[in-house]
Amino acid sequence: MSKKKKVLLMTATGSYNLGDELILQEEFHFLETHYKDTVSFRVFTHDKKSSFLKEKTIDYVTYFPHNIRWNPLANIGYLVKNIWLILRADILIIGWGGIIFDNEAWVSFSSLLWQWFFRTKLARLNGTTIVYLWISLEVKQIKNKMQLKKIFQKWDFIIVRDEQSASLLDALEIPCSQIPDLAFLYQPEKVEKIPEKKRIGISVRGGFLSSADELKIPLIYEYLEQEGYDPVFLLHTTSGNDTQNDSLFIKRIMSGKTYHTTGTIEWTLKVYPTLYAIIGMRFHSLVLASVHGIPFLSISYGPKTKELLNILEVPSDFRLAPEHCSLNLFKPRLQKLIDHYDDEKSRIQKNHQKIHDDLQDKLKTL
Repeated sequence: MSKKKKVLLMTATGSYNLGDELILQEEFHFLETHYKDTVSFRVFTHDKKSSFLKEKTIDYVTYFPHNIRWNPLANIGYLVKNIWLILRADILIIGWGGIIFDNEAWVSFSSLLWQWFFRTKLARLNGTTIVYLWISLEVKQIKNKMQLKKIFQKWDFIIVRDEQSASLLDALEIPCSQIPDLAFLYQPEKVEKIPEKKRIGISVRGGFLSSADELKIPLIYEYLEQEGYDPVFLLHTTSGNDTQNDSLFIKRIMSGKTYHTTGTIEWTLKVYPTLYAIIGMRFHSLVLASVHGIPFLSISYGPKTKELLNILEVPSDFRLAPEHCSLNLFKPRLQKLIDHYDDEKSRIQKNHQKIHDDLQDKLKTL
């Protein structure tokens, strides 16, 4: 009997982020089908309780570093185990969305670069095959772009999920392939009962709205209530500070007001099939709207979401920039979405089927 190859899977799981957990789930199912029973998997995580994967065949490993300021001694153990596993691995798969970026002031680019340099350097010393799956690179500064050569090599197998990342690696003369986000393959559960009141999900995120723009969100929520809808905030992240944690961000901007919100990322996922429409800011709120065939208004905050909207072929009338979310602009766009609801639903379903089929075809070639 041949010995199983050791595969390490490094994703963003464990940060209680709905999109990251969906990506891990779909990546694992793809890899499990691709490799069958010829490999053993170890999944790196910050907290295995966050994962949607409950397979007993998966071993979870804590990343180094992990809360190093508060748990320095535990991190010595994490470091030793991380080094040992990377040096013994046959394949290192780094797979999810934004692995390194400099567009969020509260996250250190140099820290992210150091972590990935450390991990990939160990793997290269051991001759381990490095595979990047469905990554995205939000890097603006020229000096930071040049630093990416420290973690990417021409002989790595790299799949990116967006054109911006593909162009960046191309400029660095690093070959890659572009394939849409794997979360488009998610198969949603069928909802048993649709709520009597039309429920509209609202997905927002902190850190990308000005103070003036933040004040528009409560007004939109109140307007939806006045119009007889049942608005609910969709939590896509539940950890970190209010630039990352949707719960804290919504609590701050809705201070003193009564509102409905999902409590966990699992709850959010179960609510999606019950939604009549979506006002989506987070990347995976738009992916899930596509998956479920739900008409939506988008609030695009950067190149990543702008490109996704192009992939989804969203008409300009259903796109909003954060600075253009005033009620005067929101009301007519919502009314137009309602007036063309059936047509828009049909368009979304057809577009998703096209993306889904194209993604499946590309996966067969890997």
